[in-house]
Amino acid sequence: MQQHIQTGEFSRILVMSSWSDDIPEMTRNIIVADALNHCVESEELLVMGYLIKNQCVFLIGFSRSVSIEETLNNFFRQVAYEIEEYYQRKNNYNSYKVDNVKKIASYAYVFKQYPFTDDYIRKIIMGQTIKMPYYDPRLARLQDYLRYENFCSALDYAGGKSPVLVTIKQKY
Repeated sequence: MQQHIQTGEFSRILVMSSWSDDIPEMTRNIIVADALNHCVESEELLVMGYLIKNQCVFLIGFSRSVSIEETLNNFFRQVAYEIEEYYQRKNNYNSYKVDNVKKIASYAYVFKQYPFTDDYIRKIIMGQTIKMPYYDPRLARLQDYLRYENFCSALDYAGGKSPVLVTIKQKY
């Protein structure tokens, strides 16, 4: 019996594990952005929306040719590679950590995955307008907050350019 391989659109919240504790926030954000760009350039991932904040990544993507899990695992592997590169540059290279990374077939430990269910954040990072018949103070604060985020696809949907290569999805 063949296993069904799921490709297509996916959304996840990815929470960074303990590796992120020793790396400054801006550097963590750049590591994640570089890893996302690597996966986009390898043509297996389309990033349609993202937000990199503190130790969390909100990701909306599309897996082109491989399964969603394999796409995410390739992204996790690239993040692990970027972390190793960071430590090599900083001369804090710990060969024990690297040996453990190389021994593990799955790089899923780099992030903990959760479902992405917040409709407000989803719509904002994908450039969609949220129309409501009443004033929602939470929504207003969130829109103001995300409007000026550097590591967010809302910039791309507003006509700017963010650090990650984003495939603009038509507004609906």
